[in-house]
Amino acid sequence: MKEKHRMLNMVRVAVWTLVFSFVFSPVYLDAQVVDSSALPSLRPGKRVTLAQALHRADERNRSLEALRVNLALAAQNMRASWAGLLPTVSGELGYILHDEAMTSTDSSGRSFETRERNEVDATLNVRMPLVNAQTWLGVDVAGNEEEIAKLSMEQARQVLLYTVAETYYQAATAQELIRVYASQADALETHIKDALSRYRSGAGELMDVKSAQTDLISLRESQAGAIFALEDIRDTLALLMVIDTPPLPVENPESVPFEGVSEKQDTTDATANRWDVEVAEKELRLAEKELKTQYMQFVPTLVAVFQYDYALTVPDTPLVVDRDSWFTGLTLTVPLFNYGFYPALGSKRESKRKARLELEDVKAEAETEYLHSLRMIREAEYFVGTAKTKTKLADDTLKLARIAYFNGNATALTVIDARRSSQNAHVDFETRRLELELARLAYLRAIGKDVTELFGRP
Repeated sequence: MKEKHRMLNMVRVAVWTLVFSFVFSPVYLDAQVVDSSALPSLRPGKRVTLAQALHRADERNRSLEALRVNLALAAQNMRASWAGLLPTVSGELGYILHDEAMTSTDSSGRSFETRERNEVDATLNVRMPLVNAQTWLGVDVAGNEEEIAKLSMEQARQVLLYTVAETYYQAATAQELIRVYASQADALETHIKDALSRYRSGAGELMDVKSAQTDLISLRESQAGAIFALEDIRDTLALLMVIDTPPLPVENPESVPFEGVSEKQDTTDATANRWDVEVAEKELRLAEKELKTQYMQFVPTLVAVFQYDYALTVPDTPLVVDRDSWFTGLTLTVPLFNYGFYPALGSKRESKRKARLELEDVKAEAETEYLHSLRMIREAEYFVGTAKTKTKLADDTLKLARIAYFNGNATALTVIDARRSSQNAHVDFETRRLELELARLAYLRAIGKDVTELFGRP
């Protein structure tokens, strides 16, 4: 029995100790539950406008530099394709050592050389293609390949620059969220001090203090998460811009320049200026020209030939020796049969068919992307409008709750709930604004708008 009473007293002591520590512990009653200085700090960086970010990426991005090299290679291939249409000139220098010189004797008995032991002569050859249909079409093919390289380069450039713009707006949104969380946390710290003062004076409840402190911790966590997210986005932006120090967006950057959309706009006309559609159309034309070029293997070729020979050494002979000679002529080549032509023809036919299917697929995807971007804009505009209204109502509710709290007509929990609703409304509004900016960029990309024309030069 005594053992039972002793155990019961120990339990009572433990319970009262726990209650005492819970109620009077400074950890729970301290207004500074979370020190803002403990938050992760942003790395220093230069603030840049979106136009500056686009200009820098356009000039320095490594992927674009590699594509510009491909463009230069295509230009060199175009120059090389002209070689088959231009005359070719070659010179030859020949030397022959015979076992002995050849001699002859005239009627007077005099001996003379008719061929020296060492013979040296020079030859000049000129060939001029007159009819070569395959080479002519080859120049056209090379020109088409150069155009495709230019369009592919522009397509990759626009995709990159649109990515820079999207990343920039993401960074600006994260930056604005940090500001929202910081502002909410500062106001909540003031509220905690007031709630703590009321509790100590007996006019408030401990639960109000703890609830506000819990919300403050959650706010600081969200603020830290936004800081880490911004740092990641800055790294991505620095990679795209090829700079060492991650940049920072300017405060409240301008929205994407946007004139609206036409609901009745035909999808074919809307996507006609897309770079991927133009590339696919050029590739189909290239496949058609390559097939036509393959057929030109069956067409005869005509080449004009001129040759000039000059003997640098001549035998010592009384006979008249013509040291130089020349001739000119035409060479007509008629292909009669070459089995290797036919597999190549079959391959080019399939390439043409593949290019046509790819063009149809690209057009279908472009039209689908265009329609999807229209829906994205309508959806984003709707939700931005509702989020703006909710933010205004939540802020008004918070003001009324604070007034009622100070007048003693509402509890601190009412203020905390109103503040939480206001915070969520502001976060939702910033998120919806980002979605609207990204939707506008997606629409402008879908119709083939040059992104550098939207924001101009820095």
